[in-house]
Amino acid sequence: MPNKSAVRRLAVVSDIHGNVAALEAVVGDIASTGVHEVLNLGDVASGALWPAETVELLMRKGWRSVRGNHDRIVVAGGRLGLSDAHARSSLRHEQIAWMAALPERIDVEADIVAVHGSPRADDEYLTHSVQDGMLQPALPAELAFRLNGTQAVAVLCGHSHLPASAQSADGTAVVGAGSVGLQAYEDDDHARPHVVENGTPDASYVLLDLESSPTGTRIVGVQHRRISYDHEAAARRAEMVGRPEVAFALRTGRVP
Repeated sequence: MPNKSAVRRLAVVSDIHGNVAALEAVVGDIASTGVHEVLNLGDVASGALWPAETVELLMRKGWRSVRGNHDRIVVAGGRLGLSDAHARSSLRHEQIAWMAALPERIDVEADIVAVHGSPRADDEYLTHSVQDGMLQPALPAELAFRLNGTQAVAVLCGHSHLPASAQSADGTAVVGAGSVGLQAYEDDDHARPHVVENGTPDASYVLLDLESSPTGTRIVGVQHRRISYDHEAAARRAEMVGRPEVAFALRTGRVP
C-alpha cells in the first residue's frame, strides 16, 4: 500500500511581552482548534505588565520555545530600558534560568525552522522592512537575503509583531506569528526609528496545517487569528507602573 500523508496542526505564538491576560485568552482559543503542538517564538517577559506570571504559565505549559532578543537582554542584565528592567526585577531566579536556556532556533521538522527575528539575528526583522518610519512588507529578494541560505521549506518568526505570510525569491515560505501581547510600539533605538501599529488591541497568533509525506513537509493551511481579551485590565496595569504610552497601545493598537 502507498504511504499516506499526515496532516497535523501547529499553533505559533510570539511576542507575549508579559501580557499574561492576552496569553490566557490565546491558550483558551488554541484549546478549541485541534492543535497538536504549540511553539513560542520568544520575547516572553519584557514589558510593563506581568512578567513572572507569564513565564510561570509558559514553564507550566512546556511548549518548545525560542529565545527572543528581549529575553536575551533581560537575562544578561546590566543597564536596561524600562520594559526590560521591569521584567528583570519581577522574575525569580529559576524563571531567568529558564529563559537563559532557550535556544535561538528550533528545527520544528526536518525542513521547517523557527526563529525569533531572522536566521541571521534575533533582532532583525524578517517579514518587514523599515520605510518612512513604518514597517512595510519585505520584498521577496529581501526575504531571501535575510534567510541567509537557510535550507527549509518554511521559516517561522516573530519580532515584528505584525502577522505575515510571504514567499522569498528562492521559494521559501515565511510566516510571521504577530504578537500575543503588544499590538503597537515605537522603536527609537533602531538605526532607523519607526513605529509599529496593528490598529487593534486584540491578541494575534497563527495556526499552521502541516502535511508530512515521505517526500517532505509542506504547509497546506495558514490561519492568522485575532483573539479579544481584557485589554483594559492590561492597560490599567501599565498605568500602575507608570507607562501611560504602553496603556494607550494596549487599548488601541496604536502609538500615542
